[in-house]
Amino acid sequence: MVYEFTDGEPITEGEALEQVAAMGMHGLAFDDVHEEDEALHWHEFEAVTWVISGTGSFADEHAT
Repeated sequence: MVYEFTDGEPITEGEALEQVAAMGMHGLAFDDVHEEDEALHWHEFEAVTWVISGTGSFADEHAT
């Protein structure tokens, strides 16, 4: 799996959806709260994620 993390200027939900559409991808916006880590899982499609507010985390199969 190839992944990349970048930091940038704050972005609004609307701006993120516009950018994902410009990439030719389908956009989805939702609020998500997890009190505990999810079990390791993966998706069989390309994805781009923006954290609009709050924090996010990621771990791969090596827990890195």
